Amino acid sequence: MNIILGSAGGIGQSLYKLYRNRDLEVTGIDKVESDTTDYVYDFAKLEKTKELINYFSDCKISSITYCIAEQGQEEDIKTTFNANVMTFLKFLNDLNNKLNNVSICALSSVHAVSSNYENIYYASSKSALETGMRTLATKKSNNSFYSLRLGATNTKQLLQNVDDTSKITDILPSGNLLDKEEVAKFIFTLNSEFRHLLNGAVIQIDNAVLSMLRTD
Repeated sequence: MNIILGSAGGIGQSLYKLYRNRDLEVTGIDKVESDTTDYVYDFAKLEKTKELINYFSDCKISSITYCIAEQGQEEDIKTTFNANVMTFLKFLNDLNNKLNNVSICALSSVHAVSSNYENIYYASSKSALETGMRTLATKKSNNSFYSLRLGATNTKQLLQNVDDTSKITDILPSGNLLDKEEVAKFIFTLNSEFRHLLNGAVIQIDNAVLSMLRTD
């Protein structure tokens, strides 16, 4: 079973469809009902993590990919942290003894290492997510815990938070946003073929965004 947490849109949805098209078992979990959501769950509800554990208690898991990105504001910092990092880390920690030869990928963001004041809670949650994944990777096992740090990708969330994407594409060396379908294929390949190379890794695909940051 391949598990995708955050399957109703963006990279998670693309990855779900990729597994389906390859006739591989996949379960999509999201707080939003959709054609790619098999189980509705609100990741902001940290106290209900046991529901996820019970749901997968009898499954042979091959991969877990976490695609949640809650862009909260100051008044709902708890929601932001629970959804972006705490629920997932608790889920993995509680499930850890049942995982065997599993590839676990957490989608992070360039905001984890360089952001702005308006994104302080989102950025902090993604930084905490990467730290948690590196810590989980230190436990003796044959599982692989890794983070994929993304920037400037054509996800639904980016399109919702940026009024004019040309302001981004005009400064990118390629002139284009990263394609979420290609990112999904990359994750699929890593999870399927390279899991034993990934434990503790942080892979950055930032479209040169971080390299272009300046202090002037």
